[in-house]
Amino acid sequence: MSVFSSQSHTNLRAPRLELITEDGGSYVQVQSWGNIEGIRLLSMDRLIVHKLNELGSNHEYHLGELVLLRPKQYGGLILGRVYGEHILMEPFGKVVSMERWSIVGAILAVERDIGNGSPLALHAYVGLYNAPKHYEAHIDEDKVCEPLYVEELSKRLQQENSRASCVIAIEKEIISVLLAQVPQGKLWISPNTEESVPTLYKEWQVASKRAQRKNWMRRHRKDPVYHKHLPNTPEDIHRVLTVSIASK
Repeated sequence: MSVFSSQSHTNLRAPRLELITEDGGSYVQVQSWGNIEGIRLLSMDRLIVHKLNELGSNHEYHLGELVLLRPKQYGGLILGRVYGEHILMEPFGKVVSMERWSIVGAILAVERDIGNGSPLALHAYVGLYNAPKHYEAHIDEDKVCEPLYVEELSKRLQQENSRASCVIAIEKEIISVLLAQVPQGKLWISPNTEESVPTLYKEWQVASKRAQRKNWMRRHRKDPVYHKHLPNTPEDIHRVLTVSIASK
């Protein structure tokens, strides 16, 4: 079983995407909602692109990395997940023919404004940038957060300091990469996974590699330790102390 919540194939929908290049950088604008593994993409979300496959570049794309694909003839942009020698189409898990598609680049992060909800269906590590001190002190880099915790944290940050940013990843080492680049007032979610999309494609090679990786992870993965509660704000602490003193 994947760390992501399972979804019925009939409930899956591929997002409609537009590639935009401006100010020397590239991002993908989500034009209509859709799914990728563990994340619901909403209209007007941005997908931050890196590892652009430009002339002369020779990037290596890793297991579980989300990539942007362009048709070699006609059609729209799609997303795919790297899995061994294959790329599986998101969110349906079908093997992509590289005779028909080419890689534009990899997706570093899903971006939306802080406080606008969390699209997560997974537990993940979290990092903060420019956040109030009581949140910085509260977050433990070795603990993971549940989806509702992340959503509430994002809303609180927007209310207390709209310039604060929050980054989320299921791979702990990616947190520092995201924190070094996230703009103010944004929620960034790494779309990288530890294993590929649940696939309906029954090719033996794909199925056997997936089974081998799941067995290895089952033996080596430690049970995650969760953040249980968000910290009290200074105003909450002051109010409790005032009530306590008044009651004496």
